[in-house]
Parts: sequence; C-alpha cells; structure tokens
Amino acid sequence: MTNFGNDGRFQFTYAGLANNAIIFDFTPYTTLGCLATWTPNKKNSVLFLISDADGRPDKSGFDTVFNGNTVYCIQYTFSPTINKKLPGNYRIIYAHSTKPITNYRLEDKNIIPINIKKIFIQKKCNNYSLLVNFDQYLKVNSNNDKIAQRHNKPPVGILLFGRAGWTPKDRNTIDQFYSIGIGSYGGFRKRYYDLWGIGYAATHISWTFRKELKKHKILFNNFEHAFEAFYNAQLTPALHFTVNTQIIRPPQTSRGVALVINSRLQIDF
Repeated sequence: MTNFGNDGRFQFTYAGLANNAIIFDFTPYTTLGCLATWTPNKKNSVLFLISDADGRPDKSGFDTVFNGNTVYCIQYTFSPTINKKLPGNYRIIYAHSTKPITNYRLEDKNIIPINIKKIFIQKKCNNYSLLVNFDQYLKVNSNNDKIAQRHNKPPVGILLFGRAGWTPKDRNTIDQFYSIGIGSYGGFRKRYYDLWGIGYAATHISWTFRKELKKHKILFNNFEHAFEAFYNAQLTPALHFTVNTQIIRPPQTSRGVALVINSRLQIDF
C-alpha cells in the first residue's frame, strides 16, 4: 500500500491506480494469512507475510491453508522526513508463491476474453515478483495540527506517489507494471476533508504471452494505458461525493479507447 491511492471508496477507481496489478497473480482477494512486523525505529520497518495461495471468498480457508500452496512476502519500508516537515515512505517488496500455476496465469481481475483462458495448460511453480512503491509529501498545510479530526490520519497536503513491479514473463500475463500520480488530502479554499488525485498507469502484457496469442490470431498491444482524475468532496463527515474521469486504452487491438465519466456517493453508517 501507499499513503495515497489504495482506498477505492474515496480515491482512484481504476484497478491499476488503486493497487499494483501484479499482486493479483500472487494472492487471492480473500485469503487466510499471518503477518508480522518489526519496527526498530521511526524510519525503518520490516513486514513478513505468509498467506494461503488458494483462498476464496466463499470458503472458510481452512480447507486449503495447509495444502502447501503458499505465498511468502517480505517488505522493507524506509520513512524519512524531508526538512523536518515532509514525510515520505519508500518500500521494496519481494513475493514468492509455491502454488503450481497455469502458464500465463489468468486471474479474473485480468480482463481477458474467456476463450483465451482455455489455451494454456502447461504447469509451472515458484512464481516470484519484485515490487517497489513510494509516497512523498511535497507540501504540508502549516495548520495541519490545528485541523479537527485529523488525529492519526495523513497530514493535509500534496504528495507524489508511484508503483512499479516486475515478474517472470514466461508464466504471467502481466510482467511489468508502472504507475505515478499526484494527489492531495485537502481540497480548495480550506476544504480540509476533500480529496483529489491525478494518475497514470501502464500495464505491460508479457511478450511471450502475446506471441502465443498471435498463433491463434489474437493481437494484443504491449501496454494497457490509463489516465484518471477525480475530486472527492465531503458533504458531511458520513457523506462523500466523487466525480471521476478515466481514459483507458486496452491491450486488445480490437477494442478502442474508452472514455469513462462517472460519479459516486459514499455513505458511512
């Protein structure tokens, strides 16, 4: 996670700006796991994660958690503060999965036509990935400590954030991922509880995967490109309204560029 861009209720809705698209090839959306952290000081921390690679939202998890298909993850975070007032976080993550996978694993999160999912049957195991991400404040509101209800929340201010990831091209549909953006906790004219963000994401489709598809006369571009901008306004502490614009060029050459304009109302009870 980063300090901006992980909350689908109030921030970006495009999957590649809500998170790193590569992680869906390693861990299910819902799974059992065990997490431990070690924080020797305020600037450094290490996270260890072990989780079930077969988790499903409609199962308890205990049926599969001991079958040996496991994801191991370690994350190191460096959290400096520039000029004593601009906090940031810089992370490097290594993930490893022992689950035997279908060659070019195709998760439901990846928008791939159903007929393509029937092409590959070769089994491989020991999938791995290297991920990095960061968030760095560029400006913090000088009155942040005096703003009500901001305790234990990110400071009001503008920050830069980004993600990248790499994984083997011979067993994953997505072998590279990059995103970057700028956002703010706090809006215009002292609207301290609003949010806004502008981001770009590029999802690279494995060349070996695209080469196999070409044999079946299915053509893919190198990347899926996406741009998104949103503004989230707090109407009351329990009511938020968001306007959002996305421009997406999908990897399938048979599909055109999509322009999406939408709004959403978030009500907390």
